[in-house]
Amino acid sequence: MYNQKLEINFKNLYGTRINLESVDEGGLMDMHEYSTMSIFYKYLEYDPFITLNDTKNYLKKIIHISKSESGHYWFIKLKEENKIIGTFDIINVDKKRSSCEIGYGLSPKYWNQGFFKESLCIMLQYLFNDLNMHRVSAKTHANNLPSIAGLQSMGFKKEGIMRDFYVSNDGTRHNAILLSILKHEFQN
Repeated sequence: MYNQKLEINFKNLYGTRINLESVDEGGLMDMHEYSTMSIFYKYLEYDPFITLNDTKNYLKKIIHISKSESGHYWFIKLKEENKIIGTFDIINVDKKRSSCEIGYGLSPKYWNQGFFKESLCIMLQYLFNDLNMHRVSAKTHANNLPSIAGLQSMGFKKEGIMRDFYVSNDGTRHNAILLSILKHEFQN
């Protein structure tokens, strides 16, 4: 049955060390700083941004997506430094199924410091408690073991392999791992 309770009301989210704030052009310079780091793209399908205009065009694209009910992007922002260190998004929102997919990118300068896990926890609480989602999925490059481990540490279960899903700029293909978590699994 169609979920009448699913209301889409995207808002800023607040954590202990970070906030998740809706993307806007004010974050351009911080975003550009990590968007030019080649290591950031290790498991992504496209090349690092080179010019400020590259970052600006991408930012405009995700701001546009955030104006719809089918997806939304947030900056991951350090509270103390007031610095943007990444993005977190939900896409493919399906009201009928009460499901969505998450995505994320964190500046390599802030890897292995618990910021991804804090962002994920804030986001899952919001998706399951505020938006009344039933299922949240994520897909990641099969070789991105830190991402897979981070998702699994929060209760995501591996559903399968998406064969040859990612295509690098050089034409090589890579598998993706599909993971998901259900509302009752998160609550437990």
